[in-house]
Amino acid sequence: MVNIEGRGRRQRDFWAVRAAEAFGTVTKEGSVDDYTQTAIGRGMEGLDMEGSRGGFTDSGCHRLGDRLCDGNEGRHGTFSTLVLGDAMVDVYYIGTATRLNPEAPIPVVKIDKTLRFPGGAANVAANLQSLGIRVSLRSGELFYGHGPITKNRLMVGDTQIARWDENDQCGPIDLRRIPNEGFDTIVVADYGKGSTTPGVVRRLKRSEFIDKRTVINVFVDTKTDPTPWLTSALVMFPNEREYRQYSKVYDQFEWVVSKRGARGIALHRFSKVVYEAPSFARFVRSVNGAGDSVMAGFVFSYLNSQRYLTYTPKGETVHMIFATQYANAMAAVVVEKPYTATATNEEVEEVLRRVNEGR
Repeated sequence: MVNIEGRGRRQRDFWAVRAAEAFGTVTKEGSVDDYTQTAIGRGMEGLDMEGSRGGFTDSGCHRLGDRLCDGNEGRHGTFSTLVLGDAMVDVYYIGTATRLNPEAPIPVVKIDKTLRFPGGAANVAANLQSLGIRVSLRSGELFYGHGPITKNRLMVGDTQIARWDENDQCGPIDLRRIPNEGFDTIVVADYGKGSTTPGVVRRLKRSEFIDKRTVINVFVDTKTDPTPWLTSALVMFPNEREYRQYSKVYDQFEWVVSKRGARGIALHRFSKVVYEAPSFARFVRSVNGAGDSVMAGFVFSYLNSQRYLTYTPKGETVHMIFATQYANAMAAVVVEKPYTATATNEEVEEVLRRVNEGR
């Protein structure tokens, strides 16, 4: 369950109802607990996950929110991952334009349909889940009177005409509400919206739900200063601009996956590039959520390759290179699809076969 609980029963009820009504899927009937448990989950009913883009059939779409937001239901797969960060909703207003606006030099767009997808940390969770990993998603508290963080895009065909954001900030994650479920990994998708503050990072390091007897690997993509993660993150995932901005900090991490956009991907070890490759994509329809898919693909490959790779220094490097290659292929699948998309393992393996065969 995404944490939307406030300081009191009345506030908790208000926030939950507002979050649910923001999606237009929940009426004002029901108990406070019902709202608290299902406002975000049920609100994701309308998220378009048709076909392989979402990895779910139409009959399963209405359960997507529950599976992502409730760590105790609908779990599947061998590995279990806790996703922390800024969960969002990506909304696409898709239409046609046949004339210019006489009032301003902009097109007049007739909206034909509206699609909604998990965005931000929710998209990372959706990508992990489409690969078969069990996922628990925890996001920040919604501010009083506000709905979820929403990115709205006006589309004509595959061309984005405009974007406007709503409820662009949230409160910090309440780690006390996360049960100890024996997670194999923790994945952090921090978009600087307020869910993952330095205080949250400090509390995460000493949180009781992490088994101190076991090494829990932490994978982090943050839009902010990565310094708080220096002693806890196994792999960081900056884009090129972020890497340049905080290069002195990123060079102190043992493993960094640099997302280079059209130029592909690079794996750094203490600032030294140990592997790089161009993008595996043949064409690009949408880059929205491509970075989310890189981290999800890397985590999936890393977890699965643990079964057969030995942990010598050389073996660990091979381990990381395999995961980087898989992440690059995952991004290639996603950017060739419209809107905010996910990929399945079968789609990623097909890209890897194509690249290996030189097709």
